[in-house]
Amino acid sequence: MRKLFTLALTFILGTTMIFAANSVKEEIIKNNKTEFVKSPFDGKWDGIYETPNGDVEFSITYKVSGNKITGTISSEYGDMEINEGTVKGNTFEYTMDFNGTEINHKGKLSGNKITITSSGGEEDITLVVTKSK
Repeated sequence: MRKLFTLALTFILGTTMIFAANSVKEEIIKNNKTEFVKSPFDGKWDGIYETPNGDVEFSITYKVSGNKITGTISSEYGDMEINEGTVKGNTFEYTMDFNGTEINHKGKLSGNKITITSSGGEEDITLVVTKSK
């Protein structure tokens, strides 16, 4: 009797686990979801750019896929797309076109801050952005 009970319990638990695993698999396929580990660069970052005419608040939203980084820089003056970027470890590089001038950006992540150096315009600029809360 004990063996029969153990066998029945094992069968019930086994089929329940298989059913649950298949349901999760079907749900992932149905929703076309694939889970990946997020890059520490992914998400929204906030900064302030100091100009002679006053400070300009801006945000950068990064999206990393493999070793490619893309995103958008947003401020009161509008949005600019980030293209042609690469990520390596805790650093990235990307190029943006600003009124016909190619601006190169290099960033380095340290904790919840990224230090970004922009070059190619009239002068090199260093900005620090922090992870949005």
